[in-house]
Amino acid sequence: MISFRSKLLLIFVALLSLVFASITWAVFNAVSSASVTYANNELDVAERVFNKLLLENRRQLIERASLLADDYGFRQAVATNEEETLISVLANHGERIGASMVFITDSAGKLRLGSHDLTVAENLIANNISKAERPFSLLLAVEHQAFQLAMVPVRAPSLIGWVGLGFTMDAELLNNLKSVSKANITLLLDNARQPSLTTLDAAEFVELSHELATTGPGGSGALTQLLSRQGWLSRPVLLEGDIAGDIELLLSVSATQLQDKLNKLQNHIVSIGVVALALVLVAIVTMANSISRPIASLARSANRMALGDYSKPVTATSRDEFGMLAHSLNGLQTAIKDREEKISYQAEYDIETGLANREKSKSELEALLAKKRPFVVALLKLDNLNRLNDLYGLSFIQQFMPDIAQRLLAVVGAQGFVSRTKNNEFLVVFNCSGNNADAAVWPILDSFSESLSHDNIAINFEPRAGILYCPEQADNYEDLIRRASIALSEARKLALPSYLYQEGADEIHLRKLTITAYLQQAIQQGNFELMYQPQLDLQSNSVNGVEALIRWTDPVLGKVFPDEFIPLAEESGAISDITRWVLGQVCKDCAVLANAESTLNVGINLSAKDILSKTMLAELLDKAAHAVPANITLGFEVTETALIADAHKAMDNLKVLQQAGLSLSMDDFGTGFSSLSQLKLMPVDKLKIDKSFVMKLDESPEDQSIVQATIKMAHALGLKVVAEGVENKAAGEMLKAWGCDYMQGYYLARPMPLLDLLPWLQQQAAQQPA
Repeated sequence: MISFRSKLLLIFVALLSLVFASITWAVFNAVSSASVTYANNELDVAERVFNKLLLENRRQLIERASLLADDYGFRQAVATNEEETLISVLANHGERIGASMVFITDSAGKLRLGSHDLTVAENLIANNISKAERPFSLLLAVEHQAFQLAMVPVRAPSLIGWVGLGFTMDAELLNNLKSVSKANITLLLDNARQPSLTTLDAAEFVELSHELATTGPGGSGALTQLLSRQGWLSRPVLLEGDIAGDIELLLSVSATQLQDKLNKLQNHIVSIGVVALALVLVAIVTMANSISRPIASLARSANRMALGDYSKPVTATSRDEFGMLAHSLNGLQTAIKDREEKISYQAEYDIETGLANREKSKSELEALLAKKRPFVVALLKLDNLNRLNDLYGLSFIQQFMPDIAQRLLAVVGAQGFVSRTKNNEFLVVFNCSGNNADAAVWPILDSFSESLSHDNIAINFEPRAGILYCPEQADNYEDLIRRASIALSEARKLALPSYLYQEGADEIHLRKLTITAYLQQAIQQGNFELMYQPQLDLQSNSVNGVEALIRWTDPVLGKVFPDEFIPLAEESGAISDITRWVLGQVCKDCAVLANAESTLNVGINLSAKDILSKTMLAELLDKAAHAVPANITLGFEVTETALIADAHKAMDNLKVLQQAGLSLSMDDFGTGFSSLSQLKLMPVDKLKIDKSFVMKLDESPEDQSIVQATIKMAHALGLKVVAEGVENKAAGEMLKAWGCDYMQGYYLARPMPLLDLLPWLQQQAAQQPA
């Protein structure tokens, strides 16, 4: 096995060799191109400096020419065309400012007087004057010399001419430029573009001029090629002006001299690199030795911690990074130890209250069950906790949890234990038999009669408890928790402080779960059947409507009645799927019922979820409008309890159905919680008196009073009344005498399938008087 020290050496040597090779290659490549790059940089500087110098000269020329143009005597001489005065003024002013060229033109640019022959430049001067309204400058090649010229208008007060002052671009200017930019400058004039002035060595200049003369005129391009063969890098700069041949400037730097300097630099860099490589190799060997020993020691300490031994501290004598690492490992060792203890604690205890959690309570309960000793379990739930969270905020209410835990512990004491199984659920265990259950449980419930306070806010919590005797009613943990939860659900359902688990409740709970599971399959496979129960119009003694009633016969469960599976469908959210199936089947059956040659209203029951659903509302309207024949109408029946969830929204949706021309009935009236003021506002057409008030109507004076009062109240509100559960003739006659509009029940007909309904309707129609 190769040691870490050897690997470290091999890696560093390989990396350094690669780095050194890369640097050397980069240096050689950089040096090979640096001379050209540096030369181009010098040419860039020279070009910028030259242009800046020209701009400065232009500014000064224009200022000086403007002084002359503004002179009153000069303007008067120009206006009166006094030639001798003009000559004198031009000569004096040009001499005073050191101008090498002076001249004056008329307003159109035609030359009047001048110190040089400007015949070849007169057209260019005139063209520029015709386009100019303010002073400007030109570069001119005149009499084999380059001039920078400033032109300024003369006004008295209108334009009467232009005065021009110029400076020669001479050797002094070029040498000044060379001293700033370190580049040689060559000035080329005339069409032949022969060198006129240069800062190159005189011998080189003569040789270049001679060689250019033998090869013919070539301008800056030919000169650049000649200079390149002699180790010069050149760049032409084209200047403004085009009089008797262009003026051109050629900048040149010696690439050979730069290459020599860079070659020396390259050799120095390589030498330094070799020495540095040797020193680094020595340092790497030393460093590898100093690293491997403390790493081995730290590795041994890490292995010890991996085995779970946190008893010994990690030792380190140095104060460098390895010492810091050893110190960090000591901190890590302590943190891991503390975290493991915390994790172990959190695995069994609730952090917020310090009570045992669900896992801990499971182990405790399993231990108690194994001893087969009697004990009582109370599954306690704070029934109003969600409302309190909504009112005061979750974080505020959670502050009370430790106080609640302490209150429970204080009551239970050493007679049992308390655990927190959910956010708002506590499991309390008492080491006593069922005979002493009340004495143990009621103090727990009574302890909540006193409010708890935080931040001067007093809160009353409302506990409910599901009670279970063990091991009589549960001899294993799963049964214990499930049956305690069932007892708690019954306590909440019956609004009792506590409820003792009753034998058989578990089977009922399991049947509900089974029905809920099979219900999904029944919906998918359509294992339902529709029955229709007729309604009789008591005034006309004719059948004018039927109520669609769903029935379910399962291959495994057998007959499952609506009273059993409809509430479970509402809890599981499957009720809307059932309503869709009913609605679709009713629409199919309506095509058959249309042949009954009578007008029928088919009533369909809606749940609270159906009423509150915009999607379902749209489906109901669509089916009612397009899926039923003309002599069949759909009506919808809702219960009072359907309005509890969101009465405002439910009423709005019911109004939409009513405005669409659909009949609406309130079903099971008298069993819900609607107030009369709410009933007055409900958009319904009929009131269906619940069968519990009608089935024994002929025997119960109390029911007679209730039904009679309900009929009068409904009629006062403009509602029709339907009595359900009519079982005998006496009840039917009472209802008719009291003005009830419709009746429905076994006395008239039992619910029947569609195939039986059709002949029944035909028989009823035949019995009607012609």
